[in-house]
Amino acid sequence: MLGLHRSEMVVEVEPGSTLGEVVRAVNIPDGVIMAFVVNGKMRTLDHEVRDGDDIAAIHPLSGG
Repeated sequence: MLGLHRSEMVVEVEPGSTLGEVVRAVNIPDGVIMAFVVNGKMRTLDHEVRDGDDIAAIHPLSGG
């Protein structure tokens, strides 16, 4: 069984802010998200975000 969750929000940050600052602004705890995609491309937390960017957080999968 696969569970998918989609949530959208608008986050305002100062010009020059990084993806890491956006993550902190929405209170995502460290280690909860495995990867981030900005406008369809994998990015690191030091990536500078721009007005209108589409950011997706990819949660790690677990199995057994």
